[in-house]
Amino acid sequence: MSSILSLYIDNQLKFINSFVVPEMSLSSSRSHMIQHTFLIIIKAADLISHLTPAYLDWVTESQKDDELWGSLQDELAEAGYPDLESLVHNPPLLTLVIGGYLLDQFLNPLTWNGCTLPKYWLDTITDCHLEGEMIHISGICYSKPNY
Repeated sequence: MSSILSLYIDNQLKFINSFVVPEMSLSSSRSHMIQHTFLIIIKAADLISHLTPAYLDWVTESQKDDELWGSLQDELAEAGYPDLESLVHNPPLLTLVIGGYLLDQFLNPLTWNGCTLPKYWLDTITDCHLEGEMIHISGICYSKPNY
């Protein structure tokens, strides 16, 4: 069962299994698709629990890269690789981690189940921030013209 509480597409509540993270960029397909905004709401505690193993693995690999190159490689390294509990209070770094580094590990297991046809394809995560006990993840997605 998904720990995502809600998915809104253009401010309308939708089923989470209609949303998919594509294996490849939408790039040229965008010109034939319809752009939408999305908002995913998930409990911060669920996000932390779900992502901690993948985040710790990523941090270990990134620290190895820092050592190999002899310098810090990104904003997360410059921030001292904060734990996820701290990261949820830093929107730019949370967006970097959720929208980039751990996008597949985060959304793939929680969204489209492969049993139905997807209706919405993720393009970009533009913001992740904490509101109360909930993480709000927003961005751009696309659908085919017939949806």
